[in-house]
Amino acid sequence: IISRNRFVPLTSKINEQPYRFPADRALVSVQRGEEEESGHKGELAKGDEALRPFLLACETKHLKLITIAIGCIQKLISFRAIPETSVRTILRTLNDVIVHGVEIQLKILQTVLPLLTNYDSVHDEVLAEALLICFRLQDSKIVVVNNTAAATLRQLVIFTFDKVAKEDNAAAALPPEKDGQHPLGATPVGMANETTVYLRPCAKDAYYLFQDLCILTNGEHPVYLRLNHLSRTFGLELIESVLTNHFKLFRKHTEFSSLLRERVCPLIIKNMSDKHDFPQTMRLTRVVYILIKQFNEILVMECEIFLSMFVKILEPENPLWQRVLSMEIFRGVCGDPLLLRSIFAWYDRQDRSTNVFRDMISAFGKLAAERPQLVGATQGGRESLDYGTGGPGGTQGYYQHYAGAGEPGL
Repeated sequence: IISRNRFVPLTSKINEQPYRFPADRALVSVQRGEEEESGHKGELAKGDEALRPFLLACETKHLKLITIAIGCIQKLISFRAIPETSVRTILRTLNDVIVHGVEIQLKILQTVLPLLTNYDSVHDEVLAEALLICFRLQDSKIVVVNNTAAATLRQLVIFTFDKVAKEDNAAAALPPEKDGQHPLGATPVGMANETTVYLRPCAKDAYYLFQDLCILTNGEHPVYLRLNHLSRTFGLELIESVLTNHFKLFRKHTEFSSLLRERVCPLIIKNMSDKHDFPQTMRLTRVVYILIKQFNEILVMECEIFLSMFVKILEPENPLWQRVLSMEIFRGVCGDPLLLRSIFAWYDRQDRSTNVFRDMISAFGKLAAERPQLVGATQGGRESLDYGTGGPGGTQGYYQHYAGAGEPGL
C-alpha cells in the first residue's frame, strides 16, 4: 500500500519510546502486506496499527517528519486502509499541525478531500470538523493556500449534496414506510418555522450546512459550523454553486425549499438594499437569477419582489454597471417563453399583484429611448417610444416614416 521508501526514513527518525515500537509494528505489517497483497487492505482497516506511527510523527513538530507522515496517511486513506473510527482522530491531528507552514497546509487540504469522499459514514460533528479545517485555511492570506482551500470547499459542499441524491436513490429501492412511520435512520430536525421534520443522515448534514452558509453570509452566528466569520462573496459563491448543481433536490425536499424562503430570500433582499462593490453585487444577482429561473413556482411572491427590484435598477440614476447586471437578468428571463407567460399569469393577471410584466416592458422601452441609435432606432423610433400610439410621432407615424424611406417589409 505504501512503499518502504516512505516507511524506512520515517521509522529511522523515531528512536524514542513509545514511538519506536508502533513504527516497527507498522513496518512489519506493511511488509507482510507486500507479500500477501490480496485482502490486506481490509485487514489494515480493522485496526489503527498502520496509522498510529504517522499520528505520533505529527506530534513531533519535526516539519519534514510531519510532511512525510501526512503523505502516508493520505495513501492509507486512498486505499481505505484505516478504520472509519479513526477519521475523527485524523482530523484532530490535521487540525493540530495546521500552523506548520504552507507545504503542510496544502498537504492537509489534499488529505481532507479523499478522507470525506472515501468514507461515507462521515456525518454530523465529524463532517463539521473537516469543513472547519478548510474554512480556516480559506481565510489564509497566502494566495495558494486560500485558492486551494476555496476549491476544496466547493468540492466538499457539492459532495455533501451529491450524497443526498445517492441517499434518496437508495431509499427509493426500499419498501415505502407505513403511515406515521419515519424513514429508516432518520432523526428529527427543528426547522426555522418551528416545525419538525425527520431527515436521513446525509439530508440532515446538507440541511445544516446550507443553513449555516446562509447565516454566515448574512453576518450571523451559525448553528452547525463552529465558524466565526465567512467572506460574504465566498458564501454567496457557495450558495450559488449548490443551487446551480442541485436545484432538483431543493424542489424535491421541502426542508431545502423552506431554506430558500426563510434564509436565502431575506439574505438577498437585505443585501441588495445596501450599496456593495461589483463582485458581491454580481454574485447576489446570479443567485437571484437561479431563484427566478429554477424556483419561480415555489417562490412566487419573492420573485415578484426580485423582478420589481431589478426593474427599478434600470432607472437612469443607478450606476451603469448595476443596470447592465439587471439587463443580464432580464435577458435570461426573456429567453424563456414559459417563464414569461408565468410572470404575466402570476402577477399582471392578478388584481392584487404588481404588473411586473408591464413594468418590465415599460422599463425596456425607456432604456431603449435613452440612446435609440444603440438599438438600431432613429429619431422616429424614439418618438414612438415617448408618445405611444396616440400622440405625435406615434406608432402610425413611426411606420409611415420607414415606409416613406422605402424600408423593406413595412
